[in-house]
Amino acid sequence: MVFFPNGKYLLVATDKSRYIVFRSHSNDQVLNIYGVFIDSLTQHRIRFHPSGKYFFATQENDILVIEIATQKITKLQGHQGIVRDIDYHPEKQILVSASYDRTFKIWSH
Repeated sequence: MVFFPNGKYLLVATDKSRYIVFRSHSNDQVLNIYGVFIDSLTQHRIRFHPSGKYFFATQENDILVIEIATQKITKLQGHQGIVRDIDYHPEKQILVSASYDRTFKIWSH
């Protein structure tokens, strides 16, 4: 789970192939995002773009770019193994991923 950049919402990955957006400090669901494969054995990583308009999420060997307003999902592909972690550098505007395939990748987005 991770807070939106503005701190008003919380994004949670479930074990039922969806993400849920909650209002901070409440149980109010604002949005449900479906269509993402989430298995119960993978540690999912989620990072927001500083704009708060979309977020990045790991899904096996891929990284998903999920637009919040449209729920459009784009895949960043290139790793041969499960993606272990991702992080976004706001000043350089790059996403970095590390994988069990012993590589890391730099994505400009």
